[in-house]
Amino acid sequence: MTENAEPKGELIVHPRTGEAFDLSTASPGQLVEAVGLLRADELRFANWRRDAEDELIRRLDSSGRRLAVVELPDGTDREIAIRANQESVWDADELDSVLADLVGRGLLAPRMVAGIVTRSVKVDRTRANKLLERFALHTPEWKAIAGCRTWRQKGRRSITVAEVPNLEDVTGGRNVDVS
Repeated sequence: MTENAEPKGELIVHPRTGEAFDLSTASPGQLVEAVGLLRADELRFANWRRDAEDELIRRLDSSGRRLAVVELPDGTDREIAIRANQESVWDADELDSVLADLVGRGLLAPRMVAGIVTRSVKVDRTRANKLLERFALHTPEWKAIAGCRTWRQKGRRSITVAEVPNLEDVTGGRNVDVS
């Protein structure tokens, strides 16, 4: 594209040449080439990002931390945290026994527990978790039901990055006791 020409459409940078070109006037061949190269770049960048995230997770794990504040090269801070992506895993036999006991003692109605543990030995996690919420935290009944559940990693762990607010902006420069 010439320097004096006004673009008619969206400008993008060609991934191979580094030159800006107008999408509305590009040839189909230029567009197809750009799409292919951009897809390859997306994969490469995604792999690099995943590698950097994995290294941050490794470093947090090795220091026994799940959260840290990191100073960027420009002097700003970012908070990083490991997102665990866990899901509950229920012991169907144990849960079935606990629920039968609670129904037998009149603490739960049979209709409330019907279908939570199916004979295909699958726990309806959503219903089991909702049932668990009916009991006060750490009561014997809650502990009995919660004891049927463990946690497993779901998918791959990832990192969240968030801006750290400048407390001077929020507090007007005054010290605020947050302890």
